[in-house]
Amino acid sequence: MKQSRDLAPPAATAAAAAATAAAPTAAAATAAAATAAADHQQNKQQQQQQQQQQQQQQQQQQQQQQQQKKKKKKIDSKAKQKTYTA
Repeated sequence: MKQSRDLAPPAATAAAAAATAAAPTAAAATAAAATAAADHQQNKQQQQQQQQQQQQQQQQQQQQQQQQKKKKKKIDSKAKQKTYTA
């Protein structure tokens, strides 16, 4: 009977030591997960910014093309007016 009581404290000590040893590992895993989540969020934001920039560039190109078409129409209509009046 006495032997089983003597064995209990070392077992408890071993369990406590294992829990203490696992704590830094768990903390590191939590930190790694937090870092991965932050990286993922940052990548997502960068992708969104790139998409917005691409959309803005496309809009600018479309506006420039429309302006060029308007200018060409004006030039063409002025040229036609000159040929009619001449």
